Amino acid sequence: MGVNMREVMTRAEAADFLRVGEKWLANKAYAPGSPKFFKVGKHARYRRSDLEAWTRLQDVQK
Repeated sequence: MGVNMREVMTRAEAADFLRVGEKWLANKAYAPGSPKFFKVGKHARYRRSDLEAWTRLQDVQK
C-alpha cells in the first residue's frame, strides 16, 4: 500500500492548511506533539490525514 500523493503537502502547503507560518512549522518539526511528517530527500512532506488528526488532538477542554 503506497502513499496517496494527492494527500501529500509541502511544508508551505501544510502551513497554509494549518493557518500557521511556514517558519513556525519548521521550528516545531522535531518538538514533541508536533504534526507528523516524512522526508523526501531533504524536503519535509506532510500527509493531509496526519494534519487533520493532529488538529483534532489540539482541542482544548474547558
